[in-house]
Amino acid sequence: MPRYTFSTEAQAAAGRDLARAAIFLLGEFVADEDLLFDLDLALTEASTNVVRHAYQSPGGQLEITLDIRPGEHVVLEVVDTGPCIDQARVTFETPDPTCEGGRGFFLMKRLTDDFEILRSCDRNVIRMRKNIRKEAWVRSS
Repeated sequence: MPRYTFSTEAQAAAGRDLARAAIFLLGEFVADEDLLFDLDLALTEASTNVVRHAYQSPGGQLEITLDIRPGEHVVLEVVDTGPCIDQARVTFETPDPTCEGGRGFFLMKRLTDDFEILRSCDRNVIRMRKNIRKEAWVRSS
């Protein structure tokens, strides 16, 4: 059960590159390109939220962890050490099409099978799990 952790400074280009690297690695295990696209979108949204909202000044960290359970599911975690996410302000409703933002959590929840926002050891953790059908795996246990 492979587990991989990627880390970088929370900056837009670095965050996107980190998400891209995680999905590239996941592609070694998952063959379904549509599924990889969906997970890339969810991971990019989560990373972008960290870059835009987690830190008031430069220098914060962004961490992505992949927990791969071949033949079953993948868990993606996006972690920051910024202030606690105000879950009262998080919405999973369909966003107004005229709004410029506010789609991130909606998309992450829609593209995954299980979605959580946790606070653990002074860290915000966005945890997304995606069940993956057996035939979509490159390798299975």
